[in-house]
Amino acid sequence: MKKDKHINIFKKEDGAGLVLALMVLMVLAVLGVAVAGVTIGSHKLGDISRDSNSAYYIAEAGANLAYEEMKNGVMPAYETSSNDETIYFNNIAGMIADFNPTVYAEKSFETQFGDQPKATITISDPKEKDDGKLYTITSIGEVDGKSRKVEKEFLVKFVPTTSGGGGGEWDLPSVPEGAALIVNGQLIMNSQGLIEGDVYSAWKSSSSITMWGDSKIDGDIYSAHSHLKEGIFTNPSNVGEHKYGKLNFLDSGDLWSEFASLPATMIQKPLDWKSYPGLPNITLNSKSESIKLSNNVYIKTISMSGESSLEIDTSNKDINIVVDDLSIWGTGKLSFIGDGKINLYINNSYGNSTTSSINANGDASKLNFYFFGSGLQLNNKTLLNGNLFVEKGSLALNTNATVTGLVVSGGTSFVAYNKAVLKSPMIIIPNGEIHLTSVAPIEGVIVAKSITLDGSSSSSPVAGTPGASGSSGSGSAPTFADLISAGPALEP
Repeated sequence: MKKDKHINIFKKEDGAGLVLALMVLMVLAVLGVAVAGVTIGSHKLGDISRDSNSAYYIAEAGANLAYEEMKNGVMPAYETSSNDETIYFNNIAGMIADFNPTVYAEKSFETQFGDQPKATITISDPKEKDDGKLYTITSIGEVDGKSRKVEKEFLVKFVPTTSGGGGGEWDLPSVPEGAALIVNGQLIMNSQGLIEGDVYSAWKSSSSITMWGDSKIDGDIYSAHSHLKEGIFTNPSNVGEHKYGKLNFLDSGDLWSEFASLPATMIQKPLDWKSYPGLPNITLNSKSESIKLSNNVYIKTISMSGESSLEIDTSNKDINIVVDDLSIWGTGKLSFIGDGKINLYINNSYGNSTTSSINANGDASKLNFYFFGSGLQLNNKTLLNGNLFVEKGSLALNTNATVTGLVVSGGTSFVAYNKAVLKSPMIIIPNGEIHLTSVAPIEGVIVAKSITLDGSSSSSPVAGTPGASGSSGSGSAPTFADLISAGPALEP
């Protein structure tokens, strides 16, 4: 009886196993869905993380590529700066302006999972830091819709080159100690021409030196012509040994080639001068005016006449002033105040007349006068108290005209006569002829393709002449590490 009762109870639970099995299957299904969701989510997160990391690495690589381009451009910018800090940083600014913005894509990065990565680069305006200029590279890397940004700072500095002769600001070729003249063609000395120092003739052809009248070389002659006395004089029978010191053979080597390329290297306009802010034309007739500059400027015309005076305050900064046409007539005076250096670039013409002056009471080493017209003439009693650079054409100094600094010309002729004054440590015209007639004694080194001394003209070197090989140590030029340095690329 009891047994039958138990059997009846179990008969009432015939579907329990099925329910239990379904419950187990349901639990497994829920677990499976959960695991699948986690797996899919993890995979998606992995893709996102992968793309985000890839975008970061692309941004970092872009910043480093941009820095390498800047680094590669620094030395050319330096080499074309004429050892001038203002020109150097203007060259850097021009290089960065041409670079901004730059996109590195298929030429720099391979596709990733069917998408083309790219890095978009911009470089900020500079900030002053540690006597240099600090720039920031911003690089945005993009991959498959994801982007990351990094920044990389780099510092650009100017380090002046010192030449073998202690040329100071200018990177000039070394000059043999005691040299007064270096010539690569004819040297003609008429009447009372006098050279107090050594003459270096790099011309290998015969008949390179002519001496007439009471002319004299109070020093030795170094000639690249192999036959020396028999070959170097056009009139050997009229040249007694009392007219010069010793004759020496000159192995010219690179002595001349270094000077030949100098004007093209030194005489250049700033690359970005056309972007300078313009000032109104300045016209003064027996009037005085003062202007204060804090940045580089362009002025189409400056015209002064009568007793006019124009004073320019540099705000103790190095300033570039580009002028198309400058004229100073009468007793006009153009002057500068402040400790900054002035680079004055004349595109077309400079008209001047008796007793007009530029920088009369200033520091000659602070003014660099660049002339790019077809010919330059300084008329009677005009004064240019600064360094003079003439790109091409002819250069002439009339009666009592004065230049007090370095003279470099890429032109074909330089004529000075009748007590013209050249207080120039060096006069360099490697592609032209210098003709001096009764000028005031020159205390410096003359370098020219050919030289003629007439009247009582004389030339002699002075201690400390730029480039003189005995005036200082061996000199030095900056390295990449001196000019540019950078930090790591980091997320801001």
